[in-house]
Formats: sequence, C-alpha cells, structure tokens
Amino acid sequence: MSVLSIAKIQSIFQSYDLTLSEEASEHFRAYLELLLRWNQRISLTALESPEEIVRIHFVESVLATKTGIELGGRLADVGTGAGFPGLPLGIYLPELKLTLIEPNAKKCAFLAEVSRALELRDVEIVPKRYEDVRPPDPLFDILTSRALGQFVEFLEWAETVLVPGGNVAVWTGPDGKIELERRKSWKWREPYVIPGSKRRLISVGSR
Repeated sequence: MSVLSIAKIQSIFQSYDLTLSEEASEHFRAYLELLLRWNQRISLTALESPEEIVRIHFVESVLATKTGIELGGRLADVGTGAGFPGLPLGIYLPELKLTLIEPNAKKCAFLAEVSRALELRDVEIVPKRYEDVRPPDPLFDILTSRALGQFVEFLEWAETVLVPGGNVAVWTGPDGKIELERRKSWKWREPYVIPGSKRRLISVGSR
C-alpha cells in the first residue's frame, strides 16, 4: 500500500485548520509508513486506508490543541496502543515531554521503533498497566487517553499522578462523557466535538 505524500498529509491537516511544519510533516509520513508496515504483522489499527489513518488517528489526536487547554510540560498517554493520541501530539508539539503507558509488549516495541526512527526526544515508554504506574517526580501536567473504559478508576488514579490543577483529556462518546462527569471532584469543560462527527468528543477536565 502506498504511503501518502507529504503534501497530501499537510492538506488533510489543513482541512481541520491545522498547519504542519515541514519537520512534523516528514515525521507523520514516516510514522504512517511504519504503522502500515507493522500492522501487517501485529494488530495496531483496524483502519486500512492511509488517508483514514491520518484523519482518524493523527488529526483527531492533534485536535486536542483546539480544546482550549494549555498543552505543555509532562504529558502521559494512558493505554496508548500504537501511540494515539500521545505520539501525534508529541510530533505536533515537540516541546512536550511524553510518557507512553502501554502494557502490550509488541505495541511497546512498535512505539520504540517509531521514537527511534523519528529521533523523538523526551519520549519514555512504560510497559505497564496504568494502575501499576506510581506517581512520578515531577508529577504529570496532563493525562490523555483515547481507548480507555473504567473512567472512575482512571480518574481516581489520575488524582495521584497529576499536578494540582492538572488536566485530563479523554476521547470518548456521549455515554463516556456522562460517566466522566459523575466524578464530582473534577471540573469539566464543554466537550469539543470532533468536526464531521456528532458522537466523537474530547472531554477535558481538571482536578
């Protein structure tokens, strides 16, 4: 399967009012190529179209920048799988210090290969379930998660690893939004509705 051109990748991002630097464009193309190659051996994504992968996995990750929260400092991506949303955010915002939490060893090997091939700085891969990750020093500034259930347990853990006032950003649907908002110790913003979708949301909350 042919990989998209840099110009095509830039065009897809631009359709969501996101502008890519040349370096980020090259990184996303290399990431896409590795994802397609590895996906033939291990299950990383059910999507087969390179354009869909860019839209659904890369762009929808980077749309966290449209939610109004400050994305900087130490970001931990929980249950990152093939790297979403953490790696796309790290490519788009290279000043982020990334921690990718993923218990699956094969997926961790893929994440390590992407980080090495793209020469990404400040990327730590933690091969554990998030519940087994102890509070770091310093604490995380923001947590992200795109494919996680058990929101009550996740938020309980988040309170132990985030700086005071730290944020979580969770990619979810309306049902997940309701479950998140049951946790009354968190303050939730109006969810960001992903363009072209009525049911895919980014819910952002702070302690």
